[in-house]
Amino acid sequence: MRDKVFVHIIESPSDENMLDGLTEGRSLASALELAGIHHCYNLVTTEKSLQIALYGRLSEEIQKNGMLPILHFSMHGGTGGIQLTDNKIITWHELYQLIMPIQQLLQKYSLDLLICMSSCYGSFATQMAQIKEGDIPFQFLIGNRDMIHWSDAAVAYITFYHLLFKGFDPNYCYETMKLASGNDQFEIYNGQQVHFNWITYNQQFKQNLAREVATRLKQRQISY
Repeated sequence: MRDKVFVHIIESPSDENMLDGLTEGRSLASALELAGIHHCYNLVTTEKSLQIALYGRLSEEIQKNGMLPILHFSMHGGTGGIQLTDNKIITWHELYQLIMPIQQLLQKYSLDLLICMSSCYGSFATQMAQIKEGDIPFQFLIGNRDMIHWSDAAVAYITFYHLLFKGFDPNYCYETMKLASGNDQFEIYNGQQVHFNWITYNQQFKQNLAREVATRLKQRQISY
């Protein structure tokens, strides 16, 4: 795996975090360097630099090394999206549009994208798979269901990548990262399963709503 995949780190800390030197992505890059794991670190501050990191620099890295990426996002996040250094919010739909061309590229090689969200509420990135039609932008996504401290995120993902690139099963890597960080709010999601569950939920909701409306109309008709 070491000669096939690299970790493409995209970090966008708040200006206060940057001033204080709290850069989880940079710490991760240093750990990956020590472990001999190929990676590319990108510090982005605006939407323009995010696009450069996702397209220009990612393309250069793929062409230079012949490897394919794991996307690692290190930045502040919320239930509605991620936040860049300049306070710009990138919604999950906007991130979907940015990531989808990368997933489509990987699928040409019969591969799918693994996305790691090192942010608060990173699990909400699964909303990118909750679409009525179109391709799912990832095969697997790892994120946290709650707010998370940078130290927990750093320990968790260093553990995950260290074991993954040693050849351990991804589920074992995922379970171990929770133990190492002492944070059990991390979850791993299958994009196709997320999509299926969302479609099923919406279908059931519409069916239940239709039955409720029909029942109320029938009751009103009887009362007349």
